[in-house]
Amino acid sequence: MALLPARREAPRDRYRRKVVEYVQSRRPEVAFSSSGPVDAIYQANIWLPVLEQLDLRVLVVLRERPSLDGPAPTTLPVVAIPTAVDLTNFRLPTVRVAFYAAHVGSTSTCSASRA
Repeated sequence: MALLPARREAPRDRYRRKVVEYVQSRRPEVAFSSSGPVDAIYQANIWLPVLEQLDLRVLVVLRERPSLDGPAPTTLPVVAIPTAVDLTNFRLPTVRVAFYAAHVGSTSTCSASRA
């Protein structure tokens, strides 16, 4: 019998798992999703102060990694989920309300799932 080395988790999978664990621990009730070119991040910047005022747990989801450089400073957790597959598989069972800004077609796969 030969012992095989344990399969190591790929860095991308490890990162994805850590993000999911973090988000699940926060139990967001509101999701704010934004997509589009970096210059469209102003739309998210308009909403961030409003979302910070809510007495609810909010998660900001950006669809493009370069957009991470553009948001105004915020106390809200922000994640980038650039691929449609990752976004479709990203479960948000505690979310009750979702806001979509900038390029809604790209963000429409972001949905709260109770599964």
